[in-house]
Amino acid sequence: MDWAALTRLIGWAALAACFVILCGLAFWQAQRYQEARGWEAARAAYEGQSARRVSQLSELADAAPHESLILGGRFLPQATHYIWTPSPPGWLWMNPFRLERGGMVLVVRGFAAASVFDPQRADAGAPASTDILTLAGRMRALPRRVRFAPRREGRIWYALDREEAGQVFPKAAPYLVRTEKAHALAEDGLALMPPPPAPAPTLPPPRHLGYALTWALLALALAGVSFYAMVGRRDQTPQKT
Repeated sequence: MDWAALTRLIGWAALAACFVILCGLAFWQAQRYQEARGWEAARAAYEGQSARRVSQLSELADAAPHESLILGGRFLPQATHYIWTPSPPGWLWMNPFRLERGGMVLVVRGFAAASVFDPQRADAGAPASTDILTLAGRMRALPRRVRFAPRREGRIWYALDREEAGQVFPKAAPYLVRTEKAHALAEDGLALMPPPPAPAPTLPPPRHLGYALTWALLALALAGVSFYAMVGRRDQTPQKT
């Protein structure tokens, strides 16, 4: 067996695999760049538009994530749940909300910084206030599943997806509404802050474009080095006479 030829074959196969991986990464980042541009364009399209009134669940089906909504209804007398958010570090306060004309959604009604609030010590009592309220906020559909996140611990959540939310709130639609202002209840015992805006699903477009160009240039550099090595080896191979 020609071990030298086998070693060269393995080496060229490894280089080819690296080239394919680099090209795949560049293509993937180019796709993410297009998604990020589309997300920013959709957000800009709803800037400055007046809020839309929503009184029943069917009116949420066609709501865009960036669209300002006004919800009428009341909080249900159920205990508050807390969702961890790393930026800024703290806890989102979430309660089920019954719309005026039927249907239930989950509403983030406030935020408490991790430095001033510990959900482990929170009162387990349900909010007593069920007055009719008008909330202004923005809606986003829950992801089907969040992987690589710690599981829920009672009323403490580290990620919120349709699968687990459906187990705890089987009658709630798979939507999460973040209010623009804090809605504290008398029994909270803490001055809530407005919920922070929902994070963008992607990085800014220039970041993705930079990553795409980086991977593409690395792929071209690898191809150039491989071609130079191949040509140089052929020039050094002694010709048979």
